[in-house]
Amino acid sequence: MDSPDERVKIAIAESERLKEYLGSLPPEAWNRPSACDRWEVRDVVAHLAWVAQWKIERIQQSLQGNPPTPEGQPAPGPVSAASFAEGNAQQAISRRERQGEQVFSDFIETNDQLNQLMATLSPQDWDRPHYYVSLGTEPLRFHPDLRISELAMHGWDIRSKLEPEAHLSDESLPALMDMLPSQLERFIFRPSPRLPAPIRYRIELTGAGARSGDIVVEGDKAGMGPAGTEKADVTFQCDTETFNLIVYGRLTVDAAIGAERLTIQGDKRLAREFQRWFPGM
Repeated sequence: MDSPDERVKIAIAESERLKEYLGSLPPEAWNRPSACDRWEVRDVVAHLAWVAQWKIERIQQSLQGNPPTPEGQPAPGPVSAASFAEGNAQQAISRRERQGEQVFSDFIETNDQLNQLMATLSPQDWDRPHYYVSLGTEPLRFHPDLRISELAMHGWDIRSKLEPEAHLSDESLPALMDMLPSQLERFIFRPSPRLPAPIRYRIELTGAGARSGDIVVEGDKAGMGPAGTEKADVTFQCDTETFNLIVYGRLTVDAAIGAERLTIQGDKRLAREFQRWFPGM
């Protein structure tokens, strides 16, 4: 895994690519729907600006020795996909309405401030504690990976509706894969009553950031870890981009199979059930 400083450089490069792309868009493109349900392109950009501002404030609190604490905060754990999406949508649309024609400049300003702040952090700073509702108390070092994930996925949300072939950048995929276990377990997984027996999905990936692993669904909880010796109920074989698009709800299992981006072995019914457990975010 890259160091936080190396991941900051990737986050900066990812944000510069997005800034350049957004700067090339004609005015009418900003009102076009994105791949995020209910969000126009300008709403996605407003969301990225809001998240950048939130990160700046939280990082500064930790650097000042006054990080947010668990007291008075919701307990860490899985977050309802529907409520999380609804909260994000409200924040994005509200900020876009306030900014009006300044949505792009607001994104540039907050994004550049966040990049500059992260670029100044020392190795000791990255180990400072930070409370994050879905993760509990974690060091600041997870912020660069999270920012890369946000920029890459939301950049795809914008591009995929405006051009025929949109892709996640190869540089972003290792960070997306490093974030995936916590995102799956706490943000994306939709729990239900406990199953009589766990379902084991084996993931065999190729491409940038590729690794193999198992996602085990127990009904009321799920986890992702290294591939075990147990027989899998379903094996997914695809590249890392395809898998992340499936997990984050941008590509269905059926569509990935139809496009010859995904092959499956094992129980086909359980393969299609995957998105009931992991509906995206």
